[in-house]
Amino acid sequence: MLLWQPIRRLSIRSAVSALSSVERVDSNVYRSSHLFPEGVENGALYGGQIVSQAMMACMHTVSDWLSMHSIQCSFLKRADPAQSILYFVERHRDGKTFCTRFVKAVQDGKCILLACLSFHKETYCAVEHQAKMPKVPLPELLDATCEPMENSFNLLGTISACLQQKPVRMNKPVLDAYSSPLEFLWLKSANTIPDNLRVSQCLASQITHSLMFRTAMKPFRDSNNDISSATTTNHCDWFHHNQLNFNEWVLSERSLSFAGAASGFSHCRLWSKDGRLLVTSLQETALEEQIKNALSE
Repeated sequence: MLLWQPIRRLSIRSAVSALSSVERVDSNVYRSSHLFPEGVENGALYGGQIVSQAMMACMHTVSDWLSMHSIQCSFLKRADPAQSILYFVERHRDGKTFCTRFVKAVQDGKCILLACLSFHKETYCAVEHQAKMPKVPLPELLDATCEPMENSFNLLGTISACLQQKPVRMNKPVLDAYSSPLEFLWLKSANTIPDNLRVSQCLASQITHSLMFRTAMKPFRDSNNDISSATTTNHCDWFHHNQLNFNEWVLSERSLSFAGAASGFSHCRLWSKDGRLLVTSLQETALEEQIKNALSE
């Protein structure tokens, strides 16, 4: 039986690869190689890892010259880190420029995740436009806040052990200029990792998942009420450039556009240090609020 193991026992290079690694079982069928719990009380499996393993399973079914374009996925059930996961890939389209894959993650005979992935051939375009990168201090001007491995289950959850982190503390008037609160964090691999675009894209999905998951809970942390349960329901990523490399500093920009009706809707963007928009992500998190009643305490 495949049992979970603490990511802290692995080297940084091994941990990054292990988080998304899958093994081939049959044609279009793959199985999780390593599973890591989120580090929460209920011992639930880290959701970002399920996404990245689903991505890697599909990547094994496409040509090397095709790169990841987007993923849209829905979480259906919580996963148990003590049981392996099977990924069933469906090859729906193989075109000259784009190809499409559907993948179903199954554990103990039950579907826990459904995802649609798009891959494309990188092509030159004479016209290019993107949003401007936020003006924030460069990472060299900020203090490092990366913690030792044994104490690193924080903002980024399971993958914190793999990354250096430098939060950007902006003045409140600057943030008031935006329609929703923004948070910024510079990220870089704690040690050199493989210069592999597919591994970097899987890592990016894990990062955006963790950041947006915690962003969705921020209004509740600032209130008098607690969250009794939080679960990701939908997660989407779009990869804009193939220059994604976590051996270099990457800026994460995240915001919460809505919190209410038992859910939180978060945005995240990843930027290269030279201002390229690398990834755009959206995520919905289901939240169960535990309202404190002063009369019952």
